Amino acid sequence: MFTFLSIRLLYMSQAILLGVAPAALAVCGGAQPDTRGETLVFTGLVTDVEARSLLELESIEVTDRSGAALRFHAERGQRFAEFSPSHARGHMLLAEPVEVTYREMDGLLFIVDLADAPVERLEPS
Repeated sequence: MFTFLSIRLLYMSQAILLGVAPAALAVCGGAQPDTRGETLVFTGLVTDVEARSLLELESIEVTDRSGAALRFHAERGQRFAEFSPSHARGHMLLAEPVEVTYREMDGLLFIVDLADAPVERLEPS
């Protein structure tokens, strides 16, 4: 099972690669790669919810254990069966972690899926 630190380190290394590679290609005159097919996962606590309507999220901010906060956006018309804005606010109020599957497009993070975060089991000492 991955720890929050290992997930964060993996995310940071991917973020660095995704940030450096397009810049290097742009300087060298190459085309930027299409990263729309790549999905990443971020787990943490909901710290902000913006609703587009009663059933649609505009964006959600999630903060992980290290304090890193990311804002994820929902595409217009995109709905999540388990996560209406009120359900996401419930997670925020009760400090229940969520798992966001997302992809980066045009410098923004877009939600692919939202789910309850898996419960970490404490191993006996």
